[in-house]
Amino acid sequence: MIATCNCEHEYQDESYGPGRRVHNKTTKRVGEASVYRCTVCGAEKTN
Repeated sequence: MIATCNCEHEYQDESYGPGRRVHNKTTKRVGEASVYRCTVCGAEKTN
């Protein structure tokens, strides 16, 4: 999943746009929402 993140990564800025990072789905859930982890900084976000 591509989502916004505050971390810096030159290649992903060029590939996906400024502030947009690749996030991988984890096995965690918050209620009905899945949790995704940034591949650069490890920040977790729900979808």
